[in-house]
Amino acid sequence: MKLNQITAFNFKLLAIFAFSSFLIACASTPKKPTLPKEKDPQYQYELALTAMRYGLPEEALKYLQQAVSLDPGHYPSFFLLGAIHAQKRNLEEAVAAFRRCLEIKPDSAEAHLRLGYAYQEMHELDLAEEEYKKAGAREGNVEAAISLAKLYYDQNKLEQALETVTIATEKDNRSFPAYNLQGVILNELGRYEEAILSFQSALRIAPQNDVASINLAAALINKGDLEAAKALLEKILDRVKDENLRQRVLQYLEKIKEIKLGGG
Repeated sequence: MKLNQITAFNFKLLAIFAFSSFLIACASTPKKPTLPKEKDPQYQYELALTAMRYGLPEEALKYLQQAVSLDPGHYPSFFLLGAIHAQKRNLEEAVAAFRRCLEIKPDSAEAHLRLGYAYQEMHELDLAEEEYKKAGAREGNVEAAISLAKLYYDQNKLEQALETVTIATEKDNRSFPAYNLQGVILNELGRYEEAILSFQSALRIAPQNDVASINLAAALINKGDLEAAKALLEKILDRVKDENLRQRVLQYLEKIKEIKLGGG
């Protein structure tokens, strides 16, 4: 009996990871103590970072505006300005800030990448693709390759998506998002055995990740390995706290029961 394909649950945390890693990276930017604090753009920038850590984006924006007025070439301030605007869904302002970053540092992979995110949110997909490619060309940026693969996946360009995400796994064999997305794409292509291997690779990196576990179960069901899928789902059921994911586990368990009873 041919099984109906079950779509693996897609893991969508790239932008969150990007913003968090940015805060950590920029917090270490060395400051220049030669200016009085009120005239020092780096000091204003660090006040903005502190405001963001306390969940005060509006306060952070005030410090950043002061920083860029003091130094129109202060890259970290424009970058954080773009990140905050993107978070607040002020996408045109985010684009303007990241483009200013690229005027200051034309080869910045991180600015190309975040500009790509903003364009994608604006549904300017061709522009997003261009920025991801530019980011990926600089230092083999793995995050850019994953973002580009996700862009292709969302457009149902599955072969391009697979080729791109596979490059990401080759560049970084410890990238959980890359292996998980690779598995999602392979599952969509009906290449279930390969999808299983990708999800298993993701789980070797993050053994307790519920999304990858559910994805693996979906691929096992599609392959027809119902007992392995059932055992995995029952194993993780008690630990899954997110209600949407828990409902997905129960849905898949019910699907297995239907298939066994001949319901297809």
